[in-house]
Amino acid sequence: RAYPHPPTTLSEMKNAVESGLIIVAGGLHPGQSTNGTAALITEKVKASEFLNATDVNGIYDSDPKKNKNATKLFDLSYDYVINNDLKIMDTSSISLAKENNIPVLVFSILENSSLKNIVDGKGNFTLIQ
Repeated sequence: RAYPHPPTTLSEMKNAVESGLIIVAGGLHPGQSTNGTAALITEKVKASEFLNATDVNGIYDSDPKKNKNATKLFDLSYDYVINNDLKIMDTSSISLAKENNIPVLVFSILENSSLKNIVDGKGNFTLIQ
């Protein structure tokens, strides 16, 4: 059910989307973050959501790896993320999602079955909208 390889250009991305297969992509341009690439692709293909897989199960008020008392934040506005300089995504990525009204779900790829849960609308994540 997956596209045979990560697309390397936006035109190839268009073909991959039209194939109806699941797409996994990395960076397209040197110097651009993977989140920046994903936000650009999300906009271009008019995706309904931006899934941001990371090594933590959402966004916290401080680094949960350094602060065992960090509080998880579940539902945030784009402006809150931008204005509080939360480092889960670069500002250009979150701004592009905001401009296109694309919800961002931040979740841990390390949790068992987390991707399936996220795709099914369940699971442990932070929603940015």
